[in-house]
Amino acid sequence: MSYLAFILATGLYLVLGPGGPLHKDTWYGRLKAYVDESEGASLYALFVLVIGPAIALALIYHLLGGLFGGLNTLIVGTAALFFAFGREDFPTLSQRFLSRVSAGDHHGGSMILEESGVKVAADDVDAFADQASEFFLHMAMRRWFGPAIYFVLLGPVAAVAYRLVMMAETTASPVPTIAVRLIDWLPSRLLAVSFAIIGDAEQTAAVIKSRALDFDDDPAEFLSDACRKSSEAPESPEPRLRRVFKVLENSLYAWLAVISLITLI
Repeated sequence: MSYLAFILATGLYLVLGPGGPLHKDTWYGRLKAYVDESEGASLYALFVLVIGPAIALALIYHLLGGLFGGLNTLIVGTAALFFAFGREDFPTLSQRFLSRVSAGDHHGGSMILEESGVKVAADDVDAFADQASEFFLHMAMRRWFGPAIYFVLLGPVAAVAYRLVMMAETTASPVPTIAVRLIDWLPSRLLAVSFAIIGDAEQTAAVIKSRALDFDDDPAEFLSDACRKSSEAPESPEPRLRRVFKVLENSLYAWLAVISLITLI
């Protein structure tokens, strides 16, 4: 049932995109407002915004398991993973960005990044391409790879908790950076492994080995370096950015196959 839940949630996200009641975060907005008003410490915010909701989901999951048995995994698991993928529409955003860049409208591309909360500080098109690459690689990891990996390894509650940590970053008392990077460490390294599988294994493996146990490493920079080493980077910005999205697409297919094998064994 967990495999079917994984396939259904992924299919819903890729075909229909985010939206609907599962991605209405009004309840979470109230919790964040409460935390901001209380001016509590980061650990307090972590409990209210992450640990509390995760425990509530675990209890609901356990109670419904007694009523529906194995079907509970399909129902709650699908809903939980779909929620964990987040409300940001990565496919649409990336297509909008590429259409602007392909037309030579780098200013328009910068505006799309800024709409997503990115402070574009690049002075030239090459630096802009590097910054955009880091953003989309990091976003892809958090939107699909991270939730999917934690769902497969630890179940739906872990996938939702991963998403809640990311949502809590925008509060007045965000989760400590080191904690977020620890949580991002596993999906970022596994995603980089897929870069090695589908690209230059030797060069990419060298990046992974040199930073494998660096738990305070910026995941966006790490993924960008690993992606760059996975194949010979084109010189002009547009082909470089298209290569990033192609690597992500191939990695998605690779991990769909790997996760399918893991869950079926």
